[in-house]
Amino acid sequence: MNTRYFHFVIKWRRSSHEINGLRENGQWLEEQETVKEKVKEFFKERFSGRAWQQVRIDNANFTCVLDEDNQRLTERITEKEIKNAMSSCESSKSPGPDGFNFGFIKFCWEEIKSNIITTVYDFEESGRWPRGTNASFYIFNPKSGEPLDFK
Repeated sequence: MNTRYFHFVIKWRRSSHEINGLRENGQWLEEQETVKEKVKEFFKERFSGRAWQQVRIDNANFTCVLDEDNQRLTERITEKEIKNAMSSCESSKSPGPDGFNFGFIKFCWEEIKSNIITTVYDFEESGRWPRGTNASFYIFNPKSGEPLDFK
């Protein structure tokens, strides 16, 4: 329920995971833009691919996809497959930021199936989801109660 307690819990969680400052080279940084830039630099460095670190697959022996398998993989997705995929998901799980869980989708399937099927078919043709449906939210849960740096 949308209660005062609910809002308190959300506010507490948000504040307990907030990074208010950062220690870099022994110096404490609190200015929001500076902290954002340091976080960006850290992860850019961390996940940038260096030539000597990249995995080489020159001698890998891959199995080829047979023509009949390729035909099946490139066929249009059927309504039955979409419904089976929705039905196989746990009802309490939410597929996106809108908050509607799979229980709701299953219960209202007949009313909303045309929208879902159209969205899947549009994705199949364009390779793009509608804006906002593929959003991700990252929360870094620190190992200590008060994170001061990235270590």
